Amino acid sequence: ATLLQRADEAHAALVTAAGTREPTVPHLVARAKLLAAAGKADEARAVARDAAALDPARPEPLEQLAAIAADAGDALALATALEPLQQRFPDRAATHFYRAVRAVLGDDPRTALTHAEQAIAADGSYAAAYDLAGAAAARLDQPDQARAYFARSLAFDAHDSTAYANLGLIALAQGRTDEAASRFAEALWLDAGNVAARDGLSRLFVPR
Repeated sequence: ATLLQRADEAHAALVTAAGTREPTVPHLVARAKLLAAAGKADEARAVARDAAALDPARPEPLEQLAAIAADAGDALALATALEPLQQRFPDRAATHFYRAVRAVLGDDPRTALTHAEQAIAADGSYAAAYDLAGAAAARLDQPDQARAYFARSLAFDAHDSTAYANLGLIALAQGRTDEAASRFAEALWLDAGNVAARDGLSRLFVPR
């Protein structure tokens, strides 16, 4: 539903399907994700908080609150959301991941890479951590390591436009213009609104 930009429709269907039954944590977390995808961050936070109150022993609602803050680039809200995760679920991959995001927002790529790698160590299937690790490695001028992380991300999701765009930026920085153009094109085919890929292509065709 998110990829098809039909989050509102999916959320309405989810609410209708639940009917008058008592909500469950997975149901509320799914609703929060769809509301966030539809751009309704305040409603998403409220539903996620309801889920957290319903079962304080579950980490997923807290992780969703962190995700909403991270997507908004709100460092203060992310720090607030991270507090209970760090206290109660310090070893979960998502906790390490959102600590990495907070480091990115604080312009600290070295710390971001450390936490992203801890997320991967905690759960090798946590795909989002590979993109973040790759971006941090690229910022630290470690292109080979960055490429390896982005390639790993694509192994999980061959439709990850962010990974393609970042691979294009690395190729562009190293003067491999044909590879860069191909990566940017793949990114834009998957997501026509990918700003990094558009900017990368424009840099390729700037007259010299």
